[in-house]
Amino acid sequence: MTSFATRRWVHGTAAILLLTLGAAAAARADTVVYATADNGVTNLFGTMDLTTGQFTQIATTTPLFGSITVGPGGTVYGGEGNLNYNLETISSSGVTSQFGTVTAPSNSYGFTGLASAGTAGFYAIYQIGSLPGPFSATLEHISADGNSSSVVGTLSTSFWSFNSGNLAFGPI
Repeated sequence: MTSFATRRWVHGTAAILLLTLGAAAAARADTVVYATADNGVTNLFGTMDLTTGQFTQIATTTPLFGSITVGPGGTVYGGEGNLNYNLETISSSGVTSQFGTVTAPSNSYGFTGLASAGTAGFYAIYQIGSLPGPFSATLEHISADGNSSSVVGTLSTSFWSFNSGNLAFGPI
């Protein structure tokens, strides 16, 4: 079994979410996003300006979020990127609240991808394996209440990682 520090390194250290930041930022909604980061000591939550790359910290969070997504009603959800498998809501001021908990595959590194499917729940990617790799990744569907999940499939055994929230819905 690898250590938490090793798992954190393998997992990656940032997640970014594109969404409107509210009426005060309406003029900049297409250039500012919420972001989470980990500086090795503290888990940071803030905004990132997509035109300058400037990160502005709003708060610190106890969970390390491996990925974040926006769900119904504009609620921001984070999937913990460490050894926990909790879904958390994140307020615009960075306050977190546990939303749900699921059982992840054994030997996984927490959420490395999270996407909202609206009222149909969420989809999550879990990176599975041990150093030196390569790793596989499991795609799971999480219920809308955040408390149960089912395996959709295994993505591959040839990847090093699906870290930093690499999962999104959108037009092709």
